[in-house]
Amino acid sequence: MRADLALADLGGMRGDFDAQLRYAEAGLAKLPPTAGSEEVLLLRANVRAQKGDALYYQGRIGDALAEYERGLAEVGDALRKLPRSYALRRRHTLLAWATGSTLFEMHEHGRALTMLENALADAREALAFEPSDREAARNLRIVRQSRAQVLSAQGRHDDAIAELLETLRADQSLLDRMPDEPRLVRDVIYDRAVIGEVLDRQGRRAEACILDRATMAAFDALAKQRRLSGLDLVDNRAAVEARVAKNCR
Repeated sequence: MRADLALADLGGMRGDFDAQLRYAEAGLAKLPPTAGSEEVLLLRANVRAQKGDALYYQGRIGDALAEYERGLAEVGDALRKLPRSYALRRRHTLLAWATGSTLFEMHEHGRALTMLENALADAREALAFEPSDREAARNLRIVRQSRAQVLSAQGRHDDAIAELLETLRADQSLLDRMPDEPRLVRDVIYDRAVIGEVLDRQGRRAEACILDRATMAAFDALAKQRRLSGLDLVDNRAAVEARVAKNCR
C-alpha cells in the first residue's frame, strides 16, 4: 500500500498522471473503506489526494473535486474523533486547499473563497500548534497564494498582489538562508508565476510580459539542471509560456 502511494507520488512529480491515477486507485483498493487507526486514516487521505491530483491534471476537474471532497469529509469525521491529531489537521488543510483551488478553476469563486478561508484557519491552527514546523508554514503560504488568485478573479487585484508579495518575500527570505534547498528555489519561481498571472488578469500586460519572461527563464534553468518536475514542466511552465506568447508581442 505504501509502495502504491510512493509510486503515485512519483508519477505525479514526473507528470505521468495516468500512472499516478493507477497507483492511487490500487492503493485505495487495499485500504479498508471506513474508519481505522489514525495511520490508516492518514494513508487513505493521502491516497485520495493523489487520486484527486491525477484527475485534476488530466482535465477531469469535476471528478477531482469529488475526490477531494470525499477526502475532506473523511478527515473531517476523523478530526471530530481525534481533535488533537496534528497530522490529520495538516492533511485537512491540504484537502481544503485542493478543494478550494479546484472550485476556483471551475469559476465558482464564492465557494472557492469560503473553502480557502477555512483552509487558512486550519493552516494557522496547525502552525500555532507547532510554530517550528516548516511544512505547516509552507502550507500556510500555499493557501494564501490560492486565496490571492481568487481575490484577483473577483477584481480585488491590489489585495491579491499584496498577499502574493508577502508570500514571495517569505519564500525568498527562506531561500536566502537555505540557497541550496531545491523546493525553495522552485517555490520562489512559482510565486513569481502566480504574480504574473494576476498582472495578466488585471490587464497589466507589459509588466506581466517582463516578469513571465524572467520566470520562464528560471524554469528553464531548473530544467537544464534536471531539477524541474514533470508537473511544473507540463502545467506551470506551460501556463507562463502561453502568457508570454500573448503579452510579449
